[in-house]
Amino acid sequence: MKPSDIEKEAIEKYTMGNVLITDLGEALNILSIHGEKCEKAIDISIRAEACKAYIASKNNNK
Repeated sequence: MKPSDIEKEAIEKYTMGNVLITDLGEALNILSIHGEKCEKAIDISIRAEACKAYIASKNNNK
């Protein structure tokens, strides 16, 4: 499945470090779609909380 233009733009925007995600819900969404490789796109103020919640949700889905 190819990503849409909007998805490509979002991936580029967040993975290039130009914009950091500061919303926890958005951070969890990005993590659930792209995994831990996009962790650096999450602002340091919520990164630990987002990663912890992501890992917990990943473990619950097993």
